[in-house]
Formats: sequence, structure tokens, C-alpha cells
Amino acid sequence: MRVSDSDKELHDRMLLLQIQTYQKEGSRVVAADLDGWPTPPVVGRHVPDIMVEYRGKVVYNEVETCETIEQPETREQLEDFAEWATLHVTIPQSCLETAKRITAERGIEVETFWHYGGT
Repeated sequence: MRVSDSDKELHDRMLLLQIQTYQKEGSRVVAADLDGWPTPPVVGRHVPDIMVEYRGKVVYNEVETCETIEQPETREQLEDFAEWATLHVTIPQSCLETAKRITAERGIEVETFWHYGGT
């Protein structure tokens, strides 16, 4: 999946912020698709951005941007992750409703949408 440099930077900032948010809540981040972290396992056909023990269960979190949320590969990822564990999605506030619409249309169960400023 090709993304712009600025989109990659936004993705990585949100990824780090989400890791910090989980840690502040007392959750244990097991793995993250980020330098310095163990790599999450392949789930279906894809690697989730974050694997976390959150409130007593394993959660896969996928961080997306407004540029990537509508791409076919993203839909595939979300379907795979939701099939194997509880799914969280981290998304900029400006495309939160788009993310909710896409997952609802595909019947993808998302327990929590985390959202942050940015586009």
C-alpha cells in the first residue's frame, strides 16, 4: 500500500500516541509494528499495528489515516484482525465517521474507535 511521506508520519505519530494511551491505562503492549518493539504476529494475511492485552483480552489495533482507510487492503486487514481477536481502530478525528461507515458496511466488528486530531 503506497502512502505519502506526510501520511506515514501521521500514522507513526498516532501509533506511538496509541501505545502511550494504552500504557497510561495500565494495559500491556505486547508488540507493535514500530522500531524498537517486537513485531506483532501475522494475523490472517496481515500484521496488525499493535497487539495489546487490554482489559483482560487480546486486542489488535490498526492505525489508519484518512488516506488509507478507504483502501481495499485496509478493509482486508480489518476483516482479518476482527476474525481473530477484539479489534480497535485508531483514526484521525476528521475521518472517524468514514471509518465507522466502512466497517459497518462490511460487517466488521470494532470494539473501540480511538481518534486523534489531524487529517
